[in-house]
Amino acid sequence: MDIFSLISILSAIGLSGVGSILGIAMTASVSTRLIAEKPERFGMALVFTVLAETPVIYGLLVSLFILMSGSNINDFYSSLSLLGSGISVGVTGLFSGLGIGIAGSAAVGAISERDDLFGKALVFAVLPESIVIYGLLVSIIIMRGIGLLGVNTLYTASSSTAYASLVSSAVVCVTGGSGYYLGKTGAKAISSLLKDEDSFGKSIVFVVLIEGIAIYGLLVAILLLKGVNML
Repeated sequence: MDIFSLISILSAIGLSGVGSILGIAMTASVSTRLIAEKPERFGMALVFTVLAETPVIYGLLVSLFILMSGSNINDFYSSLSLLGSGISVGVTGLFSGLGIGIAGSAAVGAISERDDLFGKALVFAVLPESIVIYGLLVSIIIMRGIGLLGVNTLYTASSSTAYASLVSSAVVCVTGGSGYYLGKTGAKAISSLLKDEDSFGKSIVFVVLIEGIAIYGLLVAILLLKGVNML
């Protein structure tokens, strides 16, 4: 296993792990204060806290794939492609974890006042998770393209394959920064629910507009990979 494979593993589990750590820490700090005052809402608070752990699970999944099959990748360009795979899920996982933590901590604060807002608050807290799913999708396409998942769509890896993998990864990572702002905007929307519960429908429109940027990035990344026959 070469240096690029090792860096790919580090990126996938390390960066997504940092995102989950920060997300869990933000949500847990608010949750501990809540359950000290209202222990009956422990379950609700736990849901938002555990939600921030999902990015590192996706990073772990990619890392395991690489660990189990990465030794079969011998040529330089395949290894370089693999680097893009790890980075895409790692960086998007970082932004996703931050967004979930910001929105989740606001959600815990909201249910401390009104537990009937749990469902609507959960929607805003879940939305940042979509960002790491986009990164995971790009990561899977790259791994599949170089034969890591047992389905060879490329007979030989080339420089265009490697560079397309890195660029598509960069695209989904840069636009994945919207995960942080999904959390920020979602937190504001959750706060508005305390004043007017009917604002849910209007607020979610603004939040989804931010996610649209990540979807555009995913579309461009997929088209790039399709252009070099990785899809």
